Amino acid sequence: MTLVPYDINKLGNVYYRLSDNYKILSEFAESGEMCMKLEGYPHNSVKSCQTSLISSIKRFNFHGIKVVTRGGDIFLVKIG
Repeated sequence: MTLVPYDINKLGNVYYRLSDNYKILSEFAESGEMCMKLEGYPHNSVKSCQTSLISSIKRFNFHGIKVVTRGGDIFLVKIG
């Protein structure tokens, strides 16, 4: 196995695009609220939305935000 230099521009967009998750998370982080309910998410299920948001929290380094599901609803909660 060997490494060969390659022009990164030929790969296309290799960076993360700002997504709806980023917009929602940054809006929540900047708000003064401790807990907010998420409505109108485009995912097929609550679990899918929760998993997507948790991945985005890690990817975009949002600290102190937790995604909680209760009774089929999704909540963003500030912790710490």
